Amino acid sequence: MKTAAQLKKIIDLFYYTLVLWLFVAVSAFVYYTFIREDVPMTTVSKETITDPMWLDTVWTAILIFQFGMFLWGVYHLRKSAHQMVTGNYFPSIVSMHFKKAGNIFISLGIICLMNHFTSLLYFSSLIYIGVDSQIVLYAFIIVIGLFFKLFSIAFAEAKQLKEENTLTI
Repeated sequence: MKTAAQLKKIIDLFYYTLVLWLFVAVSAFVYYTFIREDVPMTTVSKETITDPMWLDTVWTAILIFQFGMFLWGVYHLRKSAHQMVTGNYFPSIVSMHFKKAGNIFISLGIICLMNHFTSLLYFSSLIYIGVDSQIVLYAFIIVIGLFFKLFSIAFAEAKQLKEENTLTI
């Protein structure tokens, strides 16, 4: 019980730190994209697409989206930890939150991998076979997502076994 409470505190601290970072990132993005007056606003045209400033804006929006997905996954872990602190380890909501977090982390890892390869191809015109730290990180995020999906299955089966056990005399 004490370990679950400590885990919840750490996840809460991590979650609120991520929320603060996301707020700062979105605020900076809005300021530099829409409010700052030394950058003229234009409509999207063929010339705009090749403009590096426009590409930076799109690239930053994609990164903020990925960060938001990560925050959403941590949110579901936070909800699961809250249930575990109460000592109720087997409600269906814990299994549901683990499954959602797993799906989010798997999707995030795949999106990040695709984004990484696209950026390598587009920004530096490189195609190479190799492993760098970002690819390992994205693969780890996918593995973590699979782990949480497996955890959700295990918790659902444990809940079912517990219910069967309480019904048996």
